[in-house]
Amino acid sequence: MGSSILLGWCREMPHARALARLFHNNLTTAYISHSELQGPRALAPDCWAPDVAQSIEREVTERLANPDDAPPNGVTQLAGFLEVDGVDVGVFLVTFSRAAAVPFCILEDIVIDSERRTSGYGKLCLDWVYDQCRVRGYQRIFLESGIENHRAHELFKREGFSAVSVVMMKQFPD
Repeated sequence: MGSSILLGWCREMPHARALARLFHNNLTTAYISHSELQGPRALAPDCWAPDVAQSIEREVTERLANPDDAPPNGVTQLAGFLEVDGVDVGVFLVTFSRAAAVPFCILEDIVIDSERRTSGYGKLCLDWVYDQCRVRGYQRIFLESGIENHRAHELFKREGFSAVSVVMMKQFPD
């Protein structure tokens, strides 16, 4: 790992755009899960929408001014980054929610530069998000992952995540 590591919440538009590019440039179809299919990112389990780059940029930039923590009975959505030796190598999108009986966090997305995967950077991001949850008093963290994203699944299992549901889809013919 690099000698200088910085994790934080993105708060500036140029940085948000750079993070969105990092996110988009490192996607594969293995990443597609039901959230991408329910939103504007993907057309099918194996097909990104033509404007996925713009969708991701919009999602990241919309989070810039959000508060660091959710208000009572509310949510906040943030974009985080991992910088190593002055270079962004990871981006993650997080929602903190106090709108349930047990406050929870959703790790919506975590993307590490493809050339730097298997270097421990994904775990660094997870550990930082865990710390953010603890500081805020959150007791649960949820995530979802594309069914073919096996390397990510291995990381999540090593980190103590376990399945609590199964999402299924039926596609009707045109």
